[in-house]
Amino acid sequence: MKLPPSNYTAVELQNQKDDELINLMNKLEIMDKNRSRKYLIFYSTDNPSLEEILSGTAIVSRAMSPDIPPVEWSFLAIYNIIEHFRSFDFIEQLNLNDKVL
Repeated sequence: MKLPPSNYTAVELQNQKDDELINLMNKLEIMDKNRSRKYLIFYSTDNPSLEEILSGTAIVSRAMSPDIPPVEWSFLAIYNIIEHFRSFDFIEQLNLNDKVL
């Protein structure tokens, strides 16, 4: 007499996919916390180009002036978005021209 196939393999695969999803969500949460932290504590009077930012020009931690003009907040927001996307693994495999697009 043959036993019907077990669902153990399907459950095991589902658990593996759940674990992968949980790990991905945890990694994204950490990346978002880092992005938020940088947005609050990093400041620059420099005005680097997109190419300079993509090649790894970093903003240093400085005390922010209480009267920051909106254009500087905009720059910091854009800079943080670019840095956030640079933290994904696949971005480092792209050449500079593809990153600029």
